Amino acid sequence: DLLDRPIRVACAGDSLTLGESGGVSPGDDYPTQLQQLLGNENFVVHNYGLRSVTAIRGLQDSYDRTREFQNSLEFDGDIYLLML
Repeated sequence: DLLDRPIRVACAGDSLTLGESGGVSPGDDYPTQLQQLLGNENFVVHNYGLRSVTAIRGLQDSYDRTREFQNSLEFDGDIYLLML
């Protein structure tokens, strides 16, 4: 049952999600900040960010061709945030 365990949040996306763009300091990426805001008791947030990817399917650098994408699906999150 959803209420008997922490809610799982998968954060998938590009370098902004990963935390390697826009002058973001280590540990200041949005998935880490989201985990801090939501707390550890009721939420588990995982970061599946990857630099240099696109949302356009069929290209060499398409996010849906990456291991991070597959890992995010296998995480089986209750909430899936995609930022590309």
